[in-house]
This record gives sequence, C-alpha cells and structure tokens, in this order.
Amino acid sequence: MNWLEHISAVSESFNLATFYSIHVFNDKVKIFMCDTVVILGIHGFYIAFLTRLFQRLVGSVFIKKNAKFLFPLYLVAVFLVLLTHVGDIFIFACILDSLKVFADPLKAFYFVGGMYTTVGYGDYTLPSEWQALPLIISFCGLFAFSMSGASLYTMLGSFLKSPAEQPKGKVSIEK
Repeated sequence: MNWLEHISAVSESFNLATFYSIHVFNDKVKIFMCDTVVILGIHGFYIAFLTRLFQRLVGSVFIKKNAKFLFPLYLVAVFLVLLTHVGDIFIFACILDSLKVFADPLKAFYFVGGMYTTVGYGDYTLPSEWQALPLIISFCGLFAFSMSGASLYTMLGSFLKSPAEQPKGKVSIEK
C-alpha cells in the first residue's frame, strides 16, 4: 500500500465516526462524560482560585516581611492541590457506584484511581457498554494533573521571586 492509497482509505474511515458515536459513546457513557466535564470544570476553577489566592498571600505585606511563612504556605497549597485529586477520584468512584458499573464499590474506587492516574486498571472487566470509561477517566486525570502542575509551577515562581520583584499595588501592562 502506498501513501496515496492510505490517504484514500482514511477518508472512508471517517464514516466510522457515526459508528463510534453510537456504539462507543452510548447514552450511559454520554451521561458520564457530562459528569466528567463538570468535575473537570470545578477542578479548574478551584485550582485557578487557589493559585490566585496564593499569589495574593505571597504579595501581602505581612508575608513579604516574614519570608519564613512562604515555604509552609507553599506546602499547604501543594496539599490542597493533592486533596482535589483525591476528591476527583472519590467523586468518580461514587458516580460509577451509582451507575452500578461494578458490583463492589471498592472495585469502582480502585478502577478510577488506576485510570485517573493513568497507571492502568488491572484485571477489571467492564461491561461492553462501559468500555469507553478508561479513555474518559484517563483524559480527565491528564487534564487535571496538567492544570495542577501549571498552577504549582506558577505558585513556585511567585514564591521564589524576591520581594523587589513582587508587584506593588495595581499591575499595569505597558506596551
């Protein structure tokens, strides 16, 4: 098969999109995807709020004068970010338990934990209508971890700035 034949075969496979949307992303999975979007949105807003709060605290006069509070403040921020991921896993496990994907709630929790962290889900067998769950949960975990990583990197940057580099009052953008 040469490259041109390959490209012409790809155009025929676009018809698979309808097949995928019907069979892979069935009604039950679509409901779960809506839950995932809501969870990821809440996670993103919380992380943005936490980052903004940290930057304001670091920029406060009290913290600037007492730099020894910066490191414990950063550790608290790391802990709060970690807590959000545990919360996401817990919420996903509760959703899967309510949808009765697994008979045992612990299996749901371990499955979500493995998929959210992209470690894998071991020997759990999913019913055919739920085969798309690993894809959805792992993508959510990847996006959540990337948001958290960017947030912690931003916090660390503001933590490492010298007091002279900290913004004073309103920040204006000059052209």
